[in-house]
Amino acid sequence: MKKIIEKFYYSYKEMKNVRSLVALSLLVALQLVLSFFRIDILPTLRLSFAFIAIFLMGTMYGPVAAGLGAGMGDIIGYIIKPTGPYFFGFTFNAILGGIIVGLFMYRSKLSLWRVIGARTCITLFVNLILNTWWLSIIGGKAFMVLLIPRIAKNLIMLPIEIIIVWCLLKALDGKLKRSCV
Repeated sequence: MKKIIEKFYYSYKEMKNVRSLVALSLLVALQLVLSFFRIDILPTLRLSFAFIAIFLMGTMYGPVAAGLGAGMGDIIGYIIKPTGPYFFGFTFNAILGGIIVGLFMYRSKLSLWRVIGARTCITLFVNLILNTWWLSIIGGKAFMVLLIPRIAKNLIMLPIEIIIVWCLLKALDGKLKRSCV
C-alpha cells in the first residue's frame, strides 16, 4: 500500500514540473492524433491506438498525470470531433486507464509482466465491463448483446496491444524519464 501511495505522491509532484507538463501535453496531443486514426468495426466497436500515448504517460509521469492527461485527451477529442452524445463514463474510463497504467509502470523496472498486467486489467475491467455497461446505458441495448462481439475484439487485440507496448517501451527504455524506486 505504501508503494501505491508513493506513486500517487510522486506523480502529483510531476504535475508541478514545467517540463513534465509540456511533455504530458505533447503526449495528450499524440493521444488525440492516434484516436482520430481509428477503425470503426461496428457502431459500438472501434479499434484505436491511443493506448500507446496513455502507456507513455503512465510510464513516464505516473497515475495522477496519466489519469488527468488521458481524461483531458478524451474531452478535447470529443470537442474536436464529437461522435454521438457526450457521456462522462467514457472520460472516467480514460482516466481509470491512465491510473492503472501509472500504478503498474511508474517508478518500476520495465518488465513484460507489468505490461501484460496493466493491459489485461484495462482490457477486462475498463474495455469489457465498464465500456460495455456505458454503451448499454446509452444505446438501450442489453449488456450481454453488446458484450459478445466486444469479447472477441478485445481478446484478439490484447496480445497485439501488449506486443506493441512492450516493443515501444523496450526500444525507448533508456530514453524514458523514469526513476525506479
